[in-house]
Amino acid sequence: MHRPLAKSSCAMALCLLFCLLWPAAALAHKVTVFAYVDGPNIVVDAFYSKSNKVNKGTITVKNAASGEEYARAVTDEAGALALPVPAKAVAAKADLRVLLVAGEGHQDEILVKASEFAGLS
Repeated sequence: MHRPLAKSSCAMALCLLFCLLWPAAALAHKVTVFAYVDGPNIVVDAFYSKSNKVNKGTITVKNAASGEEYARAVTDEAGALALPVPAKAVAAKADLRVLLVAGEGHQDEILVKASEFAGLS
């Protein structure tokens, strides 16, 4: 009778170990996008971790309220991208939703408020 108990304890220990390690593995693949306005441009930085940048991630810039797509571009090997603030967004004073799609279901988004580019005309 001691043998089944040992197998059961071993299985529970392995299950517990898996549960403890699983969140760490999930975080290792988390993708993050930052975007801000610098002069007339939206500057984007996309990465999995500080040292692992998103190479050729698709960036889509949309009107946050209507969903209208203003721009679509791809990050460089350093996970960076700079694109002009869309004239339509400036005219509409629309907040922008910047969406990163990095493949394999990895995506993140950030909101760029219209107030950040209010001085543009």
